[in-house]
Amino acid sequence: MSTTANYFCAQVRNWIEILDLRSALEKLLESRNSKEVEDYRVGKGAWKKVRDEVVPVSDHLEFWSRTEGQVRFAMNDEFPDCTVRLNGSAPIGLEVTIAQGKEDFFLAKELNKGKITPGFLGLQDTASKKKFHNAIARGRVMYSSPQALIAVRQSIALCLERKNNSKYEGHDLLIKAPLPALPRERWAEIQPDLMQLANHLPFRQVYVIGDRRKPYGFRLK
Repeated sequence: MSTTANYFCAQVRNWIEILDLRSALEKLLESRNSKEVEDYRVGKGAWKKVRDEVVPVSDHLEFWSRTEGQVRFAMNDEFPDCTVRLNGSAPIGLEVTIAQGKEDFFLAKELNKGKITPGFLGLQDTASKKKFHNAIARGRVMYSSPQALIAVRQSIALCLERKNNSKYEGHDLLIKAPLPALPRERWAEIQPDLMQLANHLPFRQVYVIGDRRKPYGFRLK
């Protein structure tokens, strides 16, 4: 169990300035030892909340240039996962979910074994373990832009379907999705269809955020 991750999670249960959150998160990630890096990859212990909730929220706020305000995290299994209070605005609950989370997990396990892994499988969370193992066993393969767009579109649509619950009325939704290295304008191709799906959800606003190495996102509602 990582005391540093647990201490960080305890800190962000309380209101923290957005810029202070970003600074504390960077320090936490930079200070990880090799075991903590492995735990972060597979979402073990307190690192799961850091990876699946704090990182996407921080990247989302940075991408949309939200620098003035506070944020706090529930750090439990109740909703919302996070509450954001921008200066001059009422607090808004922010629910966070992960698209293609099973793919991330299977690839992370292989990476922790020291193996060279494919960067993108394109499998959905509904796929069986056997499909994931077979895809990983094939090794790195080229994928086309249409293949990536279709896979990511399906994974985001699945997240929208799973979060279609009236209890989220008035909250915002943030979907962390794998956005492979495609020109940003290509992602505009899947947005109209997803916007139609998101429009029927009870959420006030719906956003997608990609990999933190090159933060990019878009709004669906």
